[in-house]
Amino acid sequence: MKNLSFEPFSAYLEELSYTKSRFDVFDDFLTMMVCSLSMGRKEEEYLRTVKGYTKKELDIFCKAFASVIMQMEYRQLEDPFGDYFEEHLSNGRNGQFFTPIPVCELMANIVHGFNKASEQDAQKTVSDPACGSGRLLLASAKIDRNRYFVGSDISETCCKMTLINMCLNSIEGEVHHMDTLSLQTWRKWMVIIDKFTRIPYIYEVKKESQVLRLCKEDSIMDANIVNDENKTIQRVKQTSNGFIRFTPKVP
Repeated sequence: MKNLSFEPFSAYLEELSYTKSRFDVFDDFLTMMVCSLSMGRKEEEYLRTVKGYTKKELDIFCKAFASVIMQMEYRQLEDPFGDYFEEHLSNGRNGQFFTPIPVCELMANIVHGFNKASEQDAQKTVSDPACGSGRLLLASAKIDRNRYFVGSDISETCCKMTLINMCLNSIEGEVHHMDTLSLQTWRKWMVIIDKFTRIPYIYEVKKESQVLRLCKEDSIMDANIVNDENKTIQRVKQTSNGFIRFTPKVP
């Protein structure tokens, strides 16, 4: 039987960082994870990312990925990336540090009123305009993960950390790579939970005309129809929580 024990993912990344930039290794690792969780839609981006690594190095990335999965399996709704980022990457990059986990949990309890949401509150949105690695969203999900979670950050690396944390913890919502002061947006993703398999995956929204939110009663086929410019949008309806829901005209 194979030995399935793994070192912390940071040990594998540090091994790769002897010959490459530590930041590039970490960012590429996050990109590989996001692509792997995108149901085969990001093959081109994945191949571009792995192009600069040898087979041996890619094997090490695989071990790091498995290590993250194992860590999240036993320590659910905890952020595995923030501490590594602060310890190894923050120095020299604007001194970036994330909100301590106990403070995140206190803020989440204050917002939620120390009670689980009622059925009427279940569809409310939890938004963090500077999400970092997603700690505030994870803390809120510990209280009630049935809400809709939206994270935004000016750092694409931070957005990837939040995306992975949300997807691997089955937290439905959106992540926006944007400047929340000017509202300039560069990339948008959704974390969707399949209605039948209950498997979470990442879906990148490519254009402004695409749906910003897939409501729970909609299917991913709606997004695919909206994604096709040759199809006609029959009706656009503004939802009560401010997100746009597209209802496609099915041929």
